[in-house]
Amino acid sequence: MTINQLNITNLTGLWNKYGANPIESIHGVTLRGNRSWPNRYWFEITDSEQVDNLTPNQLEKTLDKLINLVPSPKMLPILPLVNGSEKSNKAINEWLQQYLDNNNWQLTLEQTAMYLDLESYPSNSAANNNQLNVQKISSVEDIKTWITVCEEAFGYSIDQSVIEQVKNHSEIQLLLAHINNQPVATALTYITQDIVGVHQVGVRKNQQGKGIAKQLMEKIIEQNKLDNKKFIVLQASKVGKPLYDRLGFGVLFEIGSFKR
Repeated sequence: MTINQLNITNLTGLWNKYGANPIESIHGVTLRGNRSWPNRYWFEITDSEQVDNLTPNQLEKTLDKLINLVPSPKMLPILPLVNGSEKSNKAINEWLQQYLDNNNWQLTLEQTAMYLDLESYPSNSAANNNQLNVQKISSVEDIKTWITVCEEAFGYSIDQSVIEQVKNHSEIQLLLAHINNQPVATALTYITQDIVGVHQVGVRKNQQGKGIAKQLMEKIIEQNKLDNKKFIVLQASKVGKPLYDRLGFGVLFEIGSFKR
């Protein structure tokens, strides 16, 4: 897989861990979605040969039926497709973009897919000496605290039952950071083979602007470098991207997410 594909499969794989299900499959194209948080619906190619054999009119009818199954106010991110041919991937995303423009879907979130090559990244032992105490958590009380901090940082509600169901997956780590025994920041890592997806990096409102997110990321980077992981992948918001630029992350592609 390319690094673009690794980024996408880590992201959608996490959404699947959160409880996404196939909503409908037509002619080799599947609409998947999370009926609760994180409220994402997206397209996957599940039969590349079948999709390649569709006429343009058949493909349009297929996509039109599927996109009308996306309920309001769920969010539909436009992602580079992984499993199809270059021709089919391009045709699907071009149709989606035109459909969203013509039907007044609103762009509600812009992100940049990014990556960090850990094998070439210099070791930073000082990361272990910064003021943050970062712990992996799993208890009910710690998860409630993690959700409270994360909700405050991002300004949206998180379904506790979703977090509860992923806490015991060995490839997922819920990280809660403290300063002087006070919870200040969160992160979630999802490991697929030697790829580490970093998600939900958030800092409490009254602690923002103090370099806490940078310290947290430095600890995550250093630990996964020690664990011989190859890449870190993530999807940065406009607000978060400057931090990842400074840390040396490279840009892969842009993601726009839309609502009706």
